[in-house]
Amino acid sequence: MSEHTIHARHNFIVNGDFIQDLSDWKINDERKVSRQEGLWQGQTIGFMNATNMGEGLQSISLATRPRPTPRRAEYKLLFSYEAVQGAEGTLRINPGLGGEVDLRLVPSRQRATELQVSPDGLLLDLNLVEYSHTLALETEEQTVTFTVMSPDNGGPGRPGAVRFTSARVELFLEDLRLDSVSIDGVAQPSDDRLHLCFGAVHEMTLQLASDSVWIDTRAGLLVDNAEQDPENILTAGPLWGREHPVTDPWAINCAGITQDTEIERTLGVRSEYTADTYALPVVCGHFQLDVIALQEPEWYPVIDLAQHMELSVRVQAHYTETALANREVTWTLKGTNGEDDVVLAVQPSDPNGESRLIWTPDIAGEWLIEASVDSYYAKEEARHVFAVRVLKEDPWVSARFALDGPPRDGIWGSETAHPCRGANHAVSLAFAEKHFLADTELALHWAGEDTPDGLGMNFMPLLDDGNPLQEPGQVWTMACGNLRDSFFTFNVSCSKLLQPSPPQALALAHNWLELGEVKLPTRFPSVGGAALPVQIQVLSRVPGVGAVSGVGVQWFLDGTLDQTLSTGADGWSQYAFNPQEEGSSTVTARIVSHYDQQTLEYRFEITVLPENPLAQLTAVTLAGEAAGTVGLLCARNAEPVELLVKPVGETLVGEPFYLELIGEDGSVVDFQVEPDPGIPRLLPKEGLSWQVSSTSSTSGRFLLYLCHEEITPYELAGRLFSSVLQDEGIFSFDERPLDGTSTSYPCLGGQHRLQFLPNPESVLTGLDVTARWVNDANLSLNATLAPDYARELPSNGLDWTLDAVNSTERAESALAVTLPQAHFDYPPMKMLLDHNRLEIAEVRGPTFDLFIGESTFLEVRSRSFYTGRAVPGTEVSFAYQGAETPVRTEDNGWARFAFTATQPGSITVVATVPSLYNETDVAPSFTFEFSVLAAVVAPDTATALPPLNPLEEIVDTARDQQPKSVRAEIAEVREPTFDPQVGESVVMGLKIRLSDTRQAASGVEVIFWTGQSTVRVVTDSEGWAFFSWQVAAAGDNEVLAMLDNFDETLNPARSHLFKFTSMNANVWDDALIQLNDVGKTVWGEKTLFPRTQQVHTIWLSVDNATSHLLNRDICLGLKGYSTALELGLTSVQPALGTYRRLTSAGLSWQCTGTIGGAYALQLEASRLLKRSPLNPMSLGPAPSAGQSED
Repeated sequence: MSEHTIHARHNFIVNGDFIQDLSDWKINDERKVSRQEGLWQGQTIGFMNATNMGEGLQSISLATRPRPTPRRAEYKLLFSYEAVQGAEGTLRINPGLGGEVDLRLVPSRQRATELQVSPDGLLLDLNLVEYSHTLALETEEQTVTFTVMSPDNGGPGRPGAVRFTSARVELFLEDLRLDSVSIDGVAQPSDDRLHLCFGAVHEMTLQLASDSVWIDTRAGLLVDNAEQDPENILTAGPLWGREHPVTDPWAINCAGITQDTEIERTLGVRSEYTADTYALPVVCGHFQLDVIALQEPEWYPVIDLAQHMELSVRVQAHYTETALANREVTWTLKGTNGEDDVVLAVQPSDPNGESRLIWTPDIAGEWLIEASVDSYYAKEEARHVFAVRVLKEDPWVSARFALDGPPRDGIWGSETAHPCRGANHAVSLAFAEKHFLADTELALHWAGEDTPDGLGMNFMPLLDDGNPLQEPGQVWTMACGNLRDSFFTFNVSCSKLLQPSPPQALALAHNWLELGEVKLPTRFPSVGGAALPVQIQVLSRVPGVGAVSGVGVQWFLDGTLDQTLSTGADGWSQYAFNPQEEGSSTVTARIVSHYDQQTLEYRFEITVLPENPLAQLTAVTLAGEAAGTVGLLCARNAEPVELLVKPVGETLVGEPFYLELIGEDGSVVDFQVEPDPGIPRLLPKEGLSWQVSSTSSTSGRFLLYLCHEEITPYELAGRLFSSVLQDEGIFSFDERPLDGTSTSYPCLGGQHRLQFLPNPESVLTGLDVTARWVNDANLSLNATLAPDYARELPSNGLDWTLDAVNSTERAESALAVTLPQAHFDYPPMKMLLDHNRLEIAEVRGPTFDLFIGESTFLEVRSRSFYTGRAVPGTEVSFAYQGAETPVRTEDNGWARFAFTATQPGSITVVATVPSLYNETDVAPSFTFEFSVLAAVVAPDTATALPPLNPLEEIVDTARDQQPKSVRAEIAEVREPTFDPQVGESVVMGLKIRLSDTRQAASGVEVIFWTGQSTVRVVTDSEGWAFFSWQVAAAGDNEVLAMLDNFDETLNPARSHLFKFTSMNANVWDDALIQLNDVGKTVWGEKTLFPRTQQVHTIWLSVDNATSHLLNRDICLGLKGYSTALELGLTSVQPALGTYRRLTSAGLSWQCTGTIGGAYALQLEASRLLKRSPLNPMSLGPAPSAGQSED
């Protein structure tokens, strides 16, 4: 404060206590008037001593306002004096406008016994008389002069004296009279306390009575009659006790207390002059409330569906945002005017300050629902209005679906649509007129066993993406992949409808078809002969697709449906016509093109010849098997087999026969026959025999003719097939082709699909095929093949299921495909049954950037894809900078790789889990990506610092070391990302750029000043300078970072002050956990026992009002080796991982568990590096009577 600062009880006389000298007093003679000291009431005081006609005077100027007014604004003179040795002095009062008054200063009655010198002989012992005199002044008076005079009334050698001190002229005012007191411009009730809000800076203004003499004066504020609030609940501007114009506003700052409490104080208005302090009772609390919407109307409720809606709000303090419990919330359905409003509910806010309304409407239309709370301040603002639209009918009932427009349209969900593989389609949804959904968003959703990616499907707009409705609905472009058939459904969600649309079924297939080539019969069949194959090819009309497999072809024989056979490779479907009766027959192949609703067919006209006489007189076998309906079967590039012709009866015994072998199309076939088949031989009773083999490089159909010179040759059809299965088609394991020599890897606990798809011209089509284990030892594997019987091989192949769900042991096995009709087994295919398919279930890596020298663990948890259980001992490979480190998994499936940061930059570590089932290039892997930063570490650990004043301390020491100045500036600031606990290190940094080019400035020196030491850091190639500081004490911390100039004024473009708060260690000790109504315990100290099939509540509370956990965002997480799904924790409200503000009211979660198991709960808080300790939980059934909970 300056010397002109005015305090209460203003004294118009200057230096009336004569503390040092007689300054501001005019004296007539220095020999007669002097400043002396004496003892009065045990204290040394100064006084003016006047003797022998000595005089001292002072003139004062009166206050401009108020003017002297009797009994309302009166000036009063107060002083102490002593007239000694019989001297009677005078104090003369001379107002400027006249009216001189003399006050007699008579000697003390104790003058006879008074001492001139104190007992110690050093100071006078005074005997002062207090004098008070009210000045009678004119209203217009401006000045008054006071003169102290000593008469010449002392005897020789003992001059009389007047001692004068403690002189004051005060202006006494009447009591303060107020019309009102305003807080933030609003007049407050005169009969109530002033209400001040925690966390607010209020403006308090006094409205004085119009005739108050206090007008145009100054006053100060007191709190509880003092100039300091001992608890610092209230602070003021100007400071407590400092005067300013009484009608100017004061800024009252109320501490940001988050507890729901009220604190009383009394403010006092103290005049700069002399008057009674005016008391203003005050209460501090949460008096301005906000109603914050937590859950807006999420949908338009539909009356016909009896839908309700839930709205929720939180009542909180306006300034501190503290959630407030037990505040009455009124839910009102607003009408057209206030008179027809309907109160829906009145309820207190819960411990989290929340209030919820569930409303089931019964009238359609636009409604407003208001949630309001009584607030002392801003009553009209303490509310939130929800706009609600209510629908009468379900819009989905009348919505229409179309695939590429009419005629493929109809009510959504009423009929199955047929999109085409490889084609682009437009899927559209259209609402009926006046649907009230114009401002909503629509999203298309997929449901099915296959995924869109798995089918190669693409959508625009993307699936699951909400897009504004385009009248009358929405159109999605669907690009269909050509991978496989699939059945799936669409439903559409609307952003303002609770329920999605009904499912719209779609059957993706080759649905737009045409007939391709036709293979006509190459011979005329005879009764009882081999079946005659006929084939058609099916093509897709979708451009670029061509021949298609998997299309069902209906085969009719003489108008009656005989078989439905799907097309195989190259779109061919083969039908075997069995010639049983002589005459003409019609075979019809029919397909349905669903997309354009067309039926296509082709007719084969076949003539069946009479049975050859030799068919009844001879028996022809190859490798012991008669031709039957499939014909003779011979494996090429295999050992010779016997062709035997035996007579039936005696008719043909002794007759000469020879053989002819030709291709079915009349071509030459590559057969080796011994003896020469073309030389006639006599048929004995035991028959004729030939050894037949083939070295042909191709398979095919052939015709064997048994010839006699006088009899029509006997035609027998046959098939020459390869002894290598892969020559005849593709055998696949879970859609991956096998080459017959490599090992396949079925999995314990898994089910696999085996398939054999014949080539388009394969002669195996129509033959019986089986798949079986090579030996019975494999029965101990508990792995089965189904079906386990022979089936006819159609054009589209055969499937088997390898079921190892119940298999638990690793084992080697082999699988063989056999042709029972040919007594032929293909070479077995090796299989290794084990945990061959692994997946990455969980990863843990650094959640923040490391600094050089810091270490972290990179962790991967793998498990069996099928059993979901860990596979201990699995070698996980961690690859970093070209080197791979194998780490075996522990019993829980985790593999931990220790990584230590050695150099700055971007770090990539790839963890790969071996999986024999997968191809090498698609083995499960996870890439850890993080950064390593270079930071200079402070030489000494940090302690809590007083506010920095760096210029005085570092300018001198750094000026001599100052490098060449660089035109650079701060481009970006990295503040400490968390509030450290003692012992933790925080990192802060500046990114510097060149002022001219604005590019990153490398090699620039940045100074970090901690208040204890100076650390210089040079920026890296990206312009960053990082500084690491370990905290040693709790408190508020400041670190100044600046570039290499030390001007007297800090340049904000070249300096930055980092501020953060450090805490004592073990901040989580303040966290208390409570299960249901069980007593509170410190989080992590005790295992709790929630029960299955019961809703249990987890409470988090903090009893320490000064805890650093309060007012942080907290979320709850689950730790352990079981997931929430595995534990049956299917319902946690609010959901795990959801952040909420922790207040003194605490937080709660409601959980429901159905399965049980051990797990742990852990908390995470905003701006805290460490999470809470794990609190063990054991979820299980309620104990029976008499059992303990422990």
